[in-house]
Amino acid sequence: MTDLPSPRPYRVLSLDGGGAKGFYTLGALKEIEAVAGRPLCETFNLIYGTSTGAIIAALLGLGSRVEEIESLYRLRVVEVMGEILPRRKTAALEALAQDVFGERRFDAFKTDMGIVGTRWDDDRPIIFKTNAGQAFTGVGSFEPGFGCTIADAVVGSCSAYPFFLKKMVTTGRGDRIEVRDGGFVANNPTLYAVADAVESLGHDRENLSGRQSRRGRISRADTSGHQRTEMDQQMADGKILAETVGDQHAVDGAAKPCVVWRCAPYPYQREVHTARDGNRHA
Repeated sequence: MTDLPSPRPYRVLSLDGGGAKGFYTLGALKEIEAVAGRPLCETFNLIYGTSTGAIIAALLGLGSRVEEIESLYRLRVVEVMGEILPRRKTAALEALAQDVFGERRFDAFKTDMGIVGTRWDDDRPIIFKTNAGQAFTGVGSFEPGFGCTIADAVVGSCSAYPFFLKKMVTTGRGDRIEVRDGGFVANNPTLYAVADAVESLGHDRENLSGRQSRRGRISRADTSGHQRTEMDQQMADGKILAETVGDQHAVDGAAKPCVVWRCAPYPYQREVHTARDGNRHA
């Protein structure tokens, strides 16, 4: 009997919030992109981001290279963070989002996405997603990004009240939702990204495990036994600054590895987030 080749891993990229410290994240992503040799939207099957991580995630999902994003950060994000008054910070953030994303919506993304915000009314997460396969409920009525523009979703995810004003988002159904920074529910969105992979997309959570590194270096958690690519090996050897939080899943009875890479702008940050039932309604 001939052994079937191991399937390619399902890769998830999770990007923390952290304001201008997103430069740390970009440094890690630059190394990953160099090893991958292609845009990260072609490397990762699912990209999640919170706050400054949402800006980076959205740009990666649209096909931008890391060097382009870094140039944008040096020019525009520093300007936003340099403003003092909430009104002026918000205006600068809105201008940045409009200039970069325009009126594009979630169907413009080249890979699956999750942009994490917080509903002001009940402190529950609101997660802007790309396809119905990621939905926990309401698959039949699913609208990518709730029908919002990418710019509105990103601004909502970045609106760290009271430093920024709260963001009012209008959905495709005409509902108006007041959104603030996703860091209020998940500055580290890895748990939500994994929930998409193992709950919404049907992968086996019993095969999902993980660790994380204190210094932003790789801590390997893949036990799937799949054939490692060069990128996997270099990450595992700690040659790329990033973190891994998960491993394999199974689909239709066939083992399929799921590898989750987390980039945190706080090198010594250690966080534990508890899933809230509100995520099931995102």
